[in-house]
Amino acid sequence: MQQRPRGTPPPAFNFIIAAVLGLTAIADLAMGISHMSLGHILTGVGAGAYAFLLAREGLHIRKTGQRAMPPKRMAQAGFICLAIFLAGIIAKSML
Repeated sequence: MQQRPRGTPPPAFNFIIAAVLGLTAIADLAMGISHMSLGHILTGVGAGAYAFLLAREGLHIRKTGQRAMPPKRMAQAGFICLAIFLAGIIAKSML
């Protein structure tokens, strides 16, 4: 296994955060589908997408020792997921 370059996060952090976000995403999606709630579906999609990105990044770091995406692009993807998540929060509060 190669040494991680400086500044590369340990993959364990990505897996822990991805697991927490993934579980909440599954719960939100299940709630949204069963209650036909757009807010729950959007929060589930936002959290699930970011969980997927973190898990993918963690697997790539574990396999190669380097990031799959540059930090700037990962931050942009995170902000897009956050925007979807916040749109779900707003939709939940409107109803």
